[in-house]
Amino acid sequence: MFEHDSLIHELASLLIARYGERAASHAKHQSLKAAHRDERRTMEAWLWIADAVEQVWRAEPWSKAG
Repeated sequence: MFEHDSLIHELASLLIARYGERAASHAKHQSLKAAHRDERRTMEAWLWIADAVEQVWRAEPWSKAG
């Protein structure tokens, strides 16, 4: 499970680098698109990434200044 968590946090960091404060919204939007396509596992993965983005923001608030 640790490898899985590490990958999710790495993806979250990449989203933050690209989308900044919109990273969690972007991930949630992707989860909604996957749900619309009835792709449950993809939807869940994007939700995990969205949660990880929020965790990274809480843990590293200085990275918001970018």
